Amino acid sequence: ASSYAAVTPIAGKAPYAACKSGVLSLTRSLAGEFAPYNIRVNAYIPGLIATEISRSNIELYGDAMLKDIPMKRFGVPEDLAKAIVFLASDVTAGYINGVALEISGAKRCVQNPWYAYEN
Repeated sequence: ASSYAAVTPIAGKAPYAACKSGVLSLTRSLAGEFAPYNIRVNAYIPGLIATEISRSNIELYGDAMLKDIPMKRFGVPEDLAKAIVFLASDVTAGYINGVALEISGAKRCVQNPWYAYEN
């Protein structure tokens, strides 16, 4: 798994952002190196997923966080699981290689995610 920190770094968290950027680069490099052996390498970038780890942040900042998610809900672990199974399957994703799939409810797709709800 990578992170949105790889796409948009977080101030004060440079080592974390660098590590997650490395995951994306490693994904692409390994995809190219292992493709001749029919081995696919992909990554995923999760949005905010409602788990025990994120529970306290959701309780404290949930309303503010939802403003950045066009789907207006937090992800659940099943959202990740279904997408990862899709990527892992030769049937559904046999020609997908070297990508980072964002599983985020459209987070960061637009700068003003609230627009669709206000108009």
